[in-house]
Amino acid sequence: MSKAIAVVEDDESIREMLRYYFQSVGYAVRAYESGEALFAGEEGLGLPALYILDIMLPGMDGLEILRRLREGRDTADVPVIMLTARSAEMDRVAGLENGADDYVVKPFGIMELQARVKAVLRRTERRGDRVLTWGTWNWTPPPGRYTRPESRWS
Repeated sequence: MSKAIAVVEDDESIREMLRYYFQSVGYAVRAYESGEALFAGEEGLGLPALYILDIMLPGMDGLEILRRLREGRDTADVPVIMLTARSAEMDRVAGLENGADDYVVKPFGIMELQARVKAVLRRTERRGDRVLTWGTWNWTPPPGRYTRPESRWS
């Protein structure tokens, strides 16, 4: 099964180019034109492996989407790459300090974006493999599962 990427981009040509390219390299892509469409469209679907968010969107901007994702119980640890025309240092800092894992400025190279997606996913996958053990207790970092041989809590 291919990994899913959720893209939020209001520019249809960029949104469709991202959909086409990432599908051609093996990802399942769910593309949305706004934050409202993202939250409505993702309801009932499994979590994507990664979100790619524009900042300048109609209605809810990308930073607000990012904040909501980081506050969500299920979405707090899903990686996010900001993909935006906002290139000022303060914009980059705001994106990263609000929880983005990477920040890419438009215009962008699609192969570089793919490399950044792979890098973020590689780091995320490694985090999920760690298990810390103390006596008979095991702890797997986010989502934070504690286990003992005879029981399991989440």
